[in-house]
Amino acid sequence: MAPSVLMVAEKPSLAQSIASLLSDGQMSSRRGSLEVHEFSGLFHGRHANFKMTSVIGHVYSLDFTAQYQNWETTDPGTLFSAETRKAESNPKAHVCEHLQREARGVDYLVLWLDCDREGENICFEVMENTVAQMRPAPGRGEQQVYRAKFSAISKPEIVAAMSSLVVPNRNEALAVDARQELDLKMGVAFTRFQTHYFQGKYGNLDSRVISYGPCQTPIWTMERHQRTSMLQPQLFWLASTRALETCQPQPFWSLKARVQKGGFAVPLEWDRGRLFDRDAVVALHRMVLDSPSATVESVVEKEERKARPCGLNTVELLKVLLGPAIRGCAESLDAPRRLFSGRAGDGALGGSLGAMGRPLRACIVRTRGVVAGDVTINGLHFSDAGRGGRWQSALNIGLPLHAMQ
Repeated sequence: MAPSVLMVAEKPSLAQSIASLLSDGQMSSRRGSLEVHEFSGLFHGRHANFKMTSVIGHVYSLDFTAQYQNWETTDPGTLFSAETRKAESNPKAHVCEHLQREARGVDYLVLWLDCDREGENICFEVMENTVAQMRPAPGRGEQQVYRAKFSAISKPEIVAAMSSLVVPNRNEALAVDARQELDLKMGVAFTRFQTHYFQGKYGNLDSRVISYGPCQTPIWTMERHQRTSMLQPQLFWLASTRALETCQPQPFWSLKARVQKGGFAVPLEWDRGRLFDRDAVVALHRMVLDSPSATVESVVEKEERKARPCGLNTVELLKVLLGPAIRGCAESLDAPRRLFSGRAGDGALGGSLGAMGRPLRACIVRTRGVVAGDVTINGLHFSDAGRGGRWQSALNIGLPLHAMQ
């Protein structure tokens, strides 16, 4: 009997794309709580039946137990040692029930979650709902749960990931658990504290909740601290009211000249800056007019180099797009999401040019410009960022922002 393999992706669109690539489009789909795609293929050299489905992000969310939910009766300081619990993120979607039902009786589980710590954490959330439902391994110690590592939705990349499956990393998943608990406790404790504090201090405060960002607030605080630490003290003078009353403005004069040669004009700066003696400036001006040429005493050349940009992550991409307000956030993020997925923690994509075939073709078709053509002729340039100097995503090789339009 052919073994059965359940594969789980992070979102429905990704599940459909991966299933279509692995089956060469020869698959059948059925709807449940989430769509399931079925096809046949090879798994570890044996004929197998595959089922491809997905979750919709994190399966669980973290929250405090019921006794800590009341703002009025709970001291914010006690939240740092308060008990927490995990609950289904979206009960109406029935994700847990869907995973348990689809995992019943399967032999293997392959996890296609995003290749970062969050994705690793979701792997173990999926395993919590599937492993107990799977058929016991026929051999002692035989591995039944696998993790696919990929960085682009293309045929070569997906096939390569399928042929080099690894084991889920529990340490990375636990790191996310710790981060979630810290974010929850810091965010809720400081939000409740400062909301009560400012509402008591300012009676007309027009805000029911003054939220605290566990990520943003410390970053802004540290950034401000660094700016103040780098300030260089300078001498200054303070004008008193009496001094201002007796101060009389005086006119001044300055020389402005330029040298023109070969169609280029170079503005010159006067070392004296300005003088309050008009006759002296007029005399100097005549001397300049009477001089047909100027002597160049020295030439200083300075070379500057700017490193190639790193691959854009979500935050850096939004920084660029929110400046000129090109388009809405959701639409802006949807464009790169269609080009690649399975992001890596270092912002770099996979190692073969073939894996970028589809994203590059998409960019070239969308830009119809010189830059995209240059990429196809001269190839990709390596960036210092990313592990092992791997080439970066299509968003950091000079493609203009209108490439996504």
